[in-house]
Amino acid sequence: MPSIWGRLIDYSSLNQKTDHWRDEVLQRSRNSPLWIKWMISDPHDTSFRRHGRSFFFSILNIHWDRIQHLRISFLDLKIEAGSWQPLLRPAPNLRSCSLISLYDAVTLLTPSELPPAPIFSNQAPSLYHFATQCFSFSLSAPWLSQLRCLHLPCLFSVFSILDALSSTPLLESLTIENVKTANPTQVSVPLPTANLPNLAEFDFTNGELDLLNDILTHIHPVDGYVIRCSADITPRAFMTGRFNASFSTLSGALQRFLLTHTVTSFEFSLGSHAFRASATTSCGTDKFTITIFYKGLNSFPENLYHSFLSIVSNCDLAFVKTLGLKLPGSLPTLPTPYFPFFSSLSSVTKLQTGDSTLQIILDMPPNPENKASESIIFPRLDVLELDHSDEALCDPDLILEFLLRRKESGTPIRQLDIGLLRDWVEDHDMNASLEELTGMEVIWGNNSHKEFTYVCGSGQPDRIFVVPSNDDESDSLDEGGY
Repeated sequence: MPSIWGRLIDYSSLNQKTDHWRDEVLQRSRNSPLWIKWMISDPHDTSFRRHGRSFFFSILNIHWDRIQHLRISFLDLKIEAGSWQPLLRPAPNLRSCSLISLYDAVTLLTPSELPPAPIFSNQAPSLYHFATQCFSFSLSAPWLSQLRCLHLPCLFSVFSILDALSSTPLLESLTIENVKTANPTQVSVPLPTANLPNLAEFDFTNGELDLLNDILTHIHPVDGYVIRCSADITPRAFMTGRFNASFSTLSGALQRFLLTHTVTSFEFSLGSHAFRASATTSCGTDKFTITIFYKGLNSFPENLYHSFLSIVSNCDLAFVKTLGLKLPGSLPTLPTPYFPFFSSLSSVTKLQTGDSTLQIILDMPPNPENKASESIIFPRLDVLELDHSDEALCDPDLILEFLLRRKESGTPIRQLDIGLLRDWVEDHDMNASLEELTGMEVIWGNNSHKEFTYVCGSGQPDRIFVVPSNDDESDSLDEGGY
């Protein structure tokens, strides 16, 4: 029983409790290991936060040796450095430590402010998970070599990170954010390599694409590991063409992921300022994601648009059933470079898209390399899910043209999902046209997350897109042929 109480030092659980109850929970834990999950917030907001902060720091000071798992989220970064003195003591039982800011990553103790003693006094024999955005520390700490999960803050260069990773063979998950540009004295120094035979997940956020490429080409993880990256192309990288090497590296990593996982869902999104590609496994547990932004004042340069295709052009997407596809309203040139990509998605049965992309598909000329029987894009497609985000624009005539062309080609859409009700769907002429697509199921919803359906050809087209005002009316409509 004491071990259970020791796991209840949780900010959310104790939020509305009295000082007496907080002390009671701690007393009932006796000498069992402590699992602490706490949020450091503005002490002037409520009385609890003022007393709760005192309660938390007293535990940190008095019971430091008992703490097994420590997870702190920061909403307030104005904390006296002396409050963190317990973290400078040896941590004999600490297994995981997470110090994450809920705002932008800010270092509470910079290298110049570091106390004489290192964090954990370099003694944390049981530590396997360490994540921080708020505390600087040394990459030569002896406990680093035993970690299985590491989250690095915006304090280190690529060189120093790779040098440290060469001593972390047990690492399974790595997150790097806001990586620093190279020190001028290290530019000409060859980057070290790191063998990471157990690394299964790598996250990279808010850094330049060149730096991401430097890391990816100098680590040797398990084949098919998951990458989740968000990186920027700088105008200089674009002008020099250095981004091409990064695209090739990402393409190779994505191909290896596809070879070692069964991917059934894929997303390809290209806008004026951002590119995104993601591959999700059939069980939904692993998701390989690439997001690239242009770090300039304007949108992507025109001749960069089709370059993103090189990341996915050699990928085996034969098992993909669901495709999220978003292309810009007007491509700089004819969409013929997309032929190989679309051809690789011949097994797609569900398309999630918007009308700008449908327009491009409708305007696309026949692929001269395909036989007439293979000229239809996505030949197995039978479900169309329209983009119903706030910024989405839907043209009823365009949607109908797409549906009619699919029917005429012998590959009709069996299900049309428009999501939330929009003004454009309250067009009775459209209802009549949809009614002629016999057998197609139309799905729509409302803000209460309820879905409504109608099978076209049922003889009641006026009921398409109707949202009942209450449950009784909904039941009566169901009886009427929905």
